[in-house]
Amino acid sequence: MKSMKATNLKSWPIGKPISLRNLTCAFCGHAMAPGTRTRDHFIGRRFVPKRKPLGQTNLTVYAHRQCNLEKADLEGEFSALSLHLLASSTSRTIDTALSKDIARKDSGAISTRTRRAVRDSYEHDRVKIQVMRGVTASFRFTAPPQADSQRAFCLARLHVLAFFHWLTFDPVTRRGGFPLGGFCPIMISPVSDWGNAVQRSLMMTVASWKTRLAFIGAEGFFKIAIRRHPAWECWSWAVEWNQSYRIIGLFGDPSAAQSILDTLPSLPMTELPADAAPFRRYRVERRLDQTDDILFSP
Repeated sequence: MKSMKATNLKSWPIGKPISLRNLTCAFCGHAMAPGTRTRDHFIGRRFVPKRKPLGQTNLTVYAHRQCNLEKADLEGEFSALSLHLLASSTSRTIDTALSKDIARKDSGAISTRTRRAVRDSYEHDRVKIQVMRGVTASFRFTAPPQADSQRAFCLARLHVLAFFHWLTFDPVTRRGGFPLGGFCPIMISPVSDWGNAVQRSLMMTVASWKTRLAFIGAEGFFKIAIRRHPAWECWSWAVEWNQSYRIIGLFGDPSAAQSILDTLPSLPMTELPADAAPFRRYRVERRLDQTDDILFSP
């Protein structure tokens, strides 16, 4: 498996999909035998809502069958979770067709956190706080189905690998490269928290970096951006799924990545009284104003 780096910003050919006839798997980098090779549509038709145009804005690669199955399994879960979150947002109007698509995914996909269908995976908790001697207040909290961060990072990594494979693809050798150094996911955030201090800080930090990829497909239901530090062998990446989740991170030289991580702020937490149960801290989510959103701007 050969590591390579993208040196120039590639442009997407207008009105044309991209299909790589790559000899090595776009996800693991190993050679593929004819019996193990499958074709993967990068933006899966079942990942974004139905009837979203994919034909002219999709990337198709060859991948090992097992790698392809792993990606499909992750996409099934996160398609349901992200579209469920989209439907539950009070700021969006969902048409009938999309509502039916979301309901079908809700009942068919299983949440790994609860081992139940996504629609049945609301999470509940109760906090008890002593407000004065002999008087206790109880609060019940209900959260929508939650994403497993480790599985989200695995899917984001596959998305980044496939597009980096295209960025570094050599049509003569029919091979693409892989990110140099380590792969460092930072955080996953729902749309209600895209304005938190960490998301905003990294967005502003990489705004001046060299854009290598800024891709928006399926009418904005899939986004990805890759940027390179102007001096270091360090890259930033970000993906957005179904206008609901954003995952951000870095890859490249571990020491360079760590120096950037050290500049990111910590998220402010509010402490609850010592006798609060079962948890002791919380924080307020921060929305991102659309006029301040430059994460996927080229």
